[in-house]
Amino acid sequence: MTLLLLAPLGACATAAKSAAEQGQALQHDLVQVVDVEYTDATVLVHALQSTLTENEEGGLRVAADPRSNRILLSGSADAVERAVGVIERLDRPQTEHVAVLRLENIHAQELASVLTMLLQERTVMAYGQHHLLATGTEEELARMRELVAELDRTAGEDS
Repeated sequence: MTLLLLAPLGACATAAKSAAEQGQALQHDLVQVVDVEYTDATVLVHALQSTLTENEEGGLRVAADPRSNRILLSGSADAVERAVGVIERLDRPQTEHVAVLRLENIHAQELASVLTMLLQERTVMAYGQHHLLATGTEEELARMRELVAELDRTAGEDS
């Protein structure tokens, strides 16, 4: 039997702490609905899902409700919290777009750090080992794709 627990995040943390104090493991999925203001929820879900196949982020499940432009997240508290953080960083006014950039040769976290320093006003973050999530105008994303392709190719040649 599967029990679906819907509760405020604070209540889940309290329940987990109580179970831990009793030497028990509290195993449940956290379900959270996230309102999306500036971006199409289905675009953000696609960005998240395209990176999940590599990591399976704690069993995170993601779905969009196009009617209300909301995202439904279900999974471990850590996985849901990370996904909410990604959504909040990517949900920007419509002058910005979201891109998922796949890497072949360089670790995503390493490249995200470099790009964040170079492109100070843009959001670039690693998602898994081989994906970057980036925001920017179409022109900025095009330049970023070129830069990432060059750096990724160069890293492959050094190996």
